[in-house]
Amino acid sequence: MKTFESINELFTFTDEEISSISDEKIQSISYGIKYFNFYGDFTPRKGQILALLSDRLKNIESKKEVLNESKEKKVVLCDCGHEVEKVLVMSASFGSCCADCYDDMIDILTHLKEGDSQTQPTLVAAARGSFSRLKPFRLRRD
Repeated sequence: MKTFESINELFTFTDEEISSISDEKIQSISYGIKYFNFYGDFTPRKGQILALLSDRLKNIESKKEVLNESKEKKVVLCDCGHEVEKVLVMSASFGSCCADCYDDMIDILTHLKEGDSQTQPTLVAAARGSFSRLKPFRLRRD
């Protein structure tokens, strides 16, 4: 593979030689590719080479964006036992949980605070079954 120091030297390369340039090297000359000015020395071949380099750079950058997006969607295990994307984890005094479990727990806590003696045993059982992985917590009676 031919070596080069500046983008001007690439105008002597063949299409195959340009295709063999590493992605890292293309990224290192990205500024020159994006903002190259012919200063009146334009030829169709130079335009073609610059178009090839621009296409390569766009492909490299689009791959990079896809990789960054997939890294952001990291899945974690909540204290409620469900796996959710890290950005969707809810934190509360009783541990971390997904949005659905958070809503369920709030409903259960609301009913427990109201002190309905008929539904309280059922709610406590539901809380123990659905949220068995949660850290222990105490319900304050105000």
